[in-house]
Amino acid sequence: MGDAIDRQQGTDTETGRLLLSADTAERQRSERENQDLLDRLQRLAAALITAQDRERARIARDLHDDLSQQIAALSIALSGVKRRLGSVTDDLGLHADLASIQQRVIALAEGVRDLSHDLHPDVLKHAGLPRALSARCDELSRSHAIAATCTADGDFESVDADTRHCLYRVAQEALHNVVKHAGAQRVEVRLVRTCDVAEVTVADDGRGFVVAEARRTRHGLGLLSINERVRLAGGTLSVVTESGKGTRIRVQLPCAGGHA
Repeated sequence: MGDAIDRQQGTDTETGRLLLSADTAERQRSERENQDLLDRLQRLAAALITAQDRERARIARDLHDDLSQQIAALSIALSGVKRRLGSVTDDLGLHADLASIQQRVIALAEGVRDLSHDLHPDVLKHAGLPRALSARCDELSRSHAIAATCTADGDFESVDADTRHCLYRVAQEALHNVVKHAGAQRVEVRLVRTCDVAEVTVADDGRGFVVAEARRTRHGLGLLSINERVRLAGGTLSVVTESGKGTRIRVQLPCAGGHA
């Protein structure tokens, strides 16, 4: 009788081991599948960002090489019409209308130029990251009721091009979120270079938000884009925010080049 009980207990123990082994295998399989899915999503996100940047560059070239040239030609044509009319008519209203149209054409040309620079910031090559972001802040201050400033500490001229581009896009996306969602009166962009790390901080005095809630809504798309850019660059992202107390986004990236 005792032997039978022992054999039954042994069988139960072995069954338990088999069940445990099966559960472990199933859990490991599920973890592998989840990791594979995450890897595929991350590769897709990287491909989307690359495609987005490539398309932005193409549109910027089209705006600069085609539309901007057409607008410039239109402005020149209007100037010619004004000169010819000056000798054949004294209709001040007509001259005023032409002057108004020309001013609108000039404003349109400036808007196209700014859009082209936003899509593909060539100014990064010629003026450098600090001046490019300072210009972006100046433009934001002119266009919106927000006091935007940019300060820089350290050497950014020797920072590699990919890192400069990533920092610019991060700041650009963060400033876009400030304008669209924050309801802020002030925003500060700060660049800091220390040895082999380059960082950008964008801090505003707006309404703040709940990070988990933002990630579930379209409001979180900008933050997701920033996070993916930073991940691809091997950097770190910190978001400090609280409802009614503003937001601070800080990104640190490893960079090649000289020292600060």
